[in-house]
Amino acid sequence: MQITLEQVHKDLEGLKKKVDHIVDLLEEPYELADDVQEEIKQSKKRSKEAFVSQEEMRAEFG
Repeated sequence: MQITLEQVHKDLEGLKKKVDHIVDLLEEPYELADDVQEEIKQSKKRSKEAFVSQEEMRAEFG
């Protein structure tokens, strides 16, 4: 099988398009849904004592 410079160029152009698409996806400004934002706010207000420790979780669920 012989690879030509044209084939390498074509493959590189295809890869460039895919990378550009990935970059576009990563740069898209996503926002959390309102209900998720509200849950985060509520969890930040809770006292740390209200949370279950990792040791307690291991004891209960093994």
